[in-house]
Amino acid sequence: MANSEQDMVVKFLSKIPSLPAELPTGWPHIIDLASSATRTSVHMKPIPDNVNLLNAVPTLLYYHNLEFLRKFLDLAIEKVTFIGHPTNGTSDLHIERKGNRITCGYHKEIKVKGKRIREWEASIEYSISGSGQWLLAAHYVRGNTTCMHYDLAAATDAGRRMARSLLLVGIATAPLQKRSHSASSLNIAEMGRPCEWTVDD
Repeated sequence: MANSEQDMVVKFLSKIPSLPAELPTGWPHIIDLASSATRTSVHMKPIPDNVNLLNAVPTLLYYHNLEFLRKFLDLAIEKVTFIGHPTNGTSDLHIERKGNRITCGYHKEIKVKGKRIREWEASIEYSISGSGQWLLAAHYVRGNTTCMHYDLAAATDAGRRMARSLLLVGIATAPLQKRSHSASSLNIAEMGRPCEWTVDD
């Protein structure tokens, strides 16, 4: 299937063997954040089709922690989790893969009967197919879980807006000329407490 002109505004990289730029729509890609075309596209209205979570998630991880991205893509590892803590007190950014299920969203920690629990503001979930395609599985907003069969358009739109936020953080903070390859060298200016990188074999 040929890509539309709108899709082509975003440029992809082929730096990860398992994520070549030539993969079709529906498979994750690494977006070239140093490209002026990419920087223009994330501000476009409507948001281009390829500014979506299945491209934004691996892109943010690629520019800030390459080794973590490799583990994120390795389904032999059961669970990998990234949590970023913004300085402005807004909800934490949460990116996680557990088995073939990926969750990306925002949550806050609250106290309930003396225990700290996560209260989700919004999240998008994908399932990874046997061929490696990321398929929308669930859309969660403030206590309401929406099945994709009933509200695919709303979930797709929410995913694009969330993706644009991730890419703007990446453009503002990623070392575009020299990427950090380890969590210890991570420096995301907009994050407050150190980011959490967790891998459960």
